[in-house]
Amino acid sequence: MRCLLVEDIPVTQRTLSEFIHEKLGWDVKAAYTFDIAVELMSKHEFDIVVSDWHLGEDGANGIDVCRRAKEKGLVTVMLTAYPIEQDNPWVDRFLEKRSGLTQIVEELQLL
Repeated sequence: MRCLLVEDIPVTQRTLSEFIHEKLGWDVKAAYTFDIAVELMSKHEFDIVVSDWHLGEDGANGIDVCRRAKEKGLVTVMLTAYPIEQDNPWVDRFLEKRSGLTQIVEELQLL
């Protein structure tokens, strides 16, 4: 599976990328902003996009990333640290970061 991970916190991005690759064997490319995510989606083929909800200061968020991914027919997963409304046409699955890496990977494996 080819995965685009969009996460603005470097240590979280690195940890998630490595864990997803090690546990699921997925090829993971990572971006830390909306613009980089869109650029990677235009240059590479992905099966799934896993995006953090909050992406720093550039004004875009994970919903914007998921909308672009859905326009390309990709599966979308939103990671969030906050309880949020989980009914969004651009997001296939919401996962809470606080559930931990093992739970996140187990949920991703079910997709």
